Amino acid sequence: MLQEKNSVAKRTEKKNVLEKVEVDRREELCRILVSITQLNIVVLFGLCNNYGYVIMLSAAEDIMDIQKGHNKTESLSQCEV
Repeated sequence: MLQEKNSVAKRTEKKNVLEKVEVDRREELCRILVSITQLNIVVLFGLCNNYGYVIMLSAAEDIMDIQKGHNKTESLSQCEV
């Protein structure tokens, strides 16, 4: 009888340890997924921010060239039809 109780107690203890390990794995996986998601968001916003900056600088360069009198791009009014 005492031996059966010890056996049941050991099985219960092993089960509790395995459940704790499984919970720890799930928590670690959730932390990793959250970190990856946050990294993707930062990269996406960084690219969006950089895209607008490049467009703004390109437009500013074109405006400066027009003011200096030597625009690199041909306008439609100068094309022969």
